[in-house]
Amino acid sequence: MMERHKRQGKAMTASTALAVLALCGVGCQSSHTAGPKPVQYQEIALIQLESGFVPAEVTLVKGQPARLHITNAFGATSTFTISALGINADLRHAELTQITLAAEQMESLDGKKFACIETGNSGTFRVAAGGEETHALQTSGAVELAVVMTDDLAAPHLLVVKKDVPLKLYVTKTRGEEEDDTIDIPDWGIKRDVEAGKVTEITYTPATAGDVVFMGTVTPSSRGVIRVID
Repeated sequence: MMERHKRQGKAMTASTALAVLALCGVGCQSSHTAGPKPVQYQEIALIQLESGFVPAEVTLVKGQPARLHITNAFGATSTFTISALGINADLRHAELTQITLAAEQMESLDGKKFACIETGNSGTFRVAAGGEETHALQTSGAVELAVVMTDDLAAPHLLVVKKDVPLKLYVTKTRGEEEDDTIDIPDWGIKRDVEAGKVTEITYTPATAGDVVFMGTVTPSSRGVIRVID
């Protein structure tokens, strides 16, 4: 009799353990699937020159947060401001300053200015509906875009342009372990030196749709994609 109770106790212990494991599995699975989705930012580079900002007009996607990557390529420390949001930030020569704009701020920025307090130079935000086409609305004249290269990354990592529309690309390097670099765009046969705190201008008219990779030859992790759309 005592032996039978021992066997029943072991069976109940095993059953209880299986039930606990099953509940834990369900709970773990539920917790995993309910995790927050990563935030998708619109990445935009701005370079401050003595003559003004490039690009001078920035298109923001409605309802999508944005991250501005800004650098000063003309020398003296200056103050970048978005007066509509009460934002002021120091821009030091050849250093990267990042400013994050929340999704709910987008609509209030349509037509508003960003500026340099010391020089009085300014640019304009405009807000458009979603979709990658909003990055390539211009269909005539040269499209001006900027890329900031660091030792670790290129910002932005994705540029969207239209086929057969001339592209003027302004590229600069921030000060780091590597002062100078070379931007390489193999599919376009372009390779140009880039110096820290200075700007390299590249002009090209893409004739074929598709993704084109660019990268730093000295800092290969500083890379991105130029997406050419019809």
